[in-house]
Amino acid sequence: MLMLRLLAVIGFALLCSIFFGVAIAHDWYPHECCHDEDCAVVVSLFRLHDGRLRIETARGVALAPVGFNVRPSPDGKAHACLRHVGPPNEHRGWVVICLFLPAAA
Repeated sequence: MLMLRLLAVIGFALLCSIFFGVAIAHDWYPHECCHDEDCAVVVSLFRLHDGRLRIETARGVALAPVGFNVRPSPDGKAHACLRHVGPPNEHRGWVVICLFLPAAA
């Protein structure tokens, strides 16, 4: 019974940190970039051989074209705002709306 309570407390704490982390992060995203839940921390980011950036967030994967306008990230983490433009059940079709990178990047 004690283990069950401990797991419930840990689960609740995790949910709170996720919820409040998203709420705090969305406070600084510009309106033109973020519509509800479009923006998220970047999970992986790398440059392809043709110069495009492959960006992965919890929302999906998208490619930013060469010369895409990168904005400074105020929290030192990489963030991307992705919007899905394909059919609802299609996993492809994500486009980059905004990309925020730390100054060191």
